[in-house]
Amino acid sequence: MVRINLLPWREQARRAKQIRFGITLGIFLVLTFIMLIFVHIYLSGWISAEQQRSAYLRSEFDADQLDLTALKTEKDKQVLLEAQLHFVMDLRAKGFRAIHLLSALVKTVPISLSLERILRRGNTIFISGKAQSDLQITLFMKNIGAEGSFNPPVLTEISTQLNGTVEERHFQMKIEQQE
Repeated sequence: MVRINLLPWREQARRAKQIRFGITLGIFLVLTFIMLIFVHIYLSGWISAEQQRSAYLRSEFDADQLDLTALKTEKDKQVLLEAQLHFVMDLRAKGFRAIHLLSALVKTVPISLSLERILRRGNTIFISGKAQSDLQITLFMKNIGAEGSFNPPVLTEISTQLNGTVEERHFQMKIEQQE
């Protein structure tokens, strides 16, 4: 029997397998590296897109915040203007009521009756004056009650004073002006 030395052939086969294994391992490493690069590029693109969306949303949110701040400022201005307008309208209405009061007093005060003081608090008017007789005070109260824009007057005080030879009646009354 011939003895064949298979050792060199085995070593060549082992080297060929090692080379194939190294090449296969190298190809897999290169493919894995390429895959990692693609995954990295994909994830970087995805993260970049999300950051851009986030930046866009943040800028839109800031713009909306500015718009809301501007709207709030405008609303505050509108409320202030409405308050001023309401004040002016109230002042105008009060002015007309004061003019109406003075006009009504001019029409209803008898000639021999004199008013010394007219004080107004809200819708209540306090009048003090003097007259020569109780009849003039009664006539004045009747005329005020018939005016229509006042509730019937209430006489709060009446006193008689002697001024030389003439008696004078000092009176105070309260009148409610209707709205």
